[in-house]
Amino acid sequence: MDWKFWQRRWDRQQERYLPFREQSFEAMVQCVAEGVRGRGRALDLACGCGSVTERLLKGIPELQVVGVDIDPVLLKIARGAFGGDERVRWMERDLRDPDWAADLEPESFDAVVTVTALHWLEESVLLRVYRDVAALLRPGGIFVNADHMPLENRVFSDAGRRLYDGWFESSADRDDWEG
Repeated sequence: MDWKFWQRRWDRQQERYLPFREQSFEAMVQCVAEGVRGRGRALDLACGCGSVTERLLKGIPELQVVGVDIDPVLLKIARGAFGGDERVRWMERDLRDPDWAADLEPESFDAVVTVTALHWLEESVLLRVYRDVAALLRPGGIFVNADHMPLENRVFSDAGRRLYDGWFESSADRDDWEG
């Protein structure tokens, strides 16, 4: 099985939903690189098939990453694409489960990153996940969320919707979620 092919196909499909995805990844890697200064440990929340993890490891080769996701298919692609890379550990977890982080050591991560998942969580679950993340971060650690979170401010929300709608139309040649 060509796991890298499936990882690339996932990335291309996700470009349809996340404008400026690669730029978000670049900014995320730069933030993490500043925080870990060459080595450290990162948690990739809702890691999917390892898109963010891949970029983190290219930009920070000595980084150790734990990827957490609920989707066994995406995790299978991640495991295959990384082919046993010892810098990565994959865990099947549901962030809606209050015990998702129970076997992760408190204050053991220099960075926690996420891209396209937290907007799906109900507010009460999201607040608990944020508390969990805070407990997992070492003092001075960073949390980088590149997701499109709902905005309460009407002006920002309308501007964001116009930007997103234009991007969505221009990326119609990519697979959609069902594809």
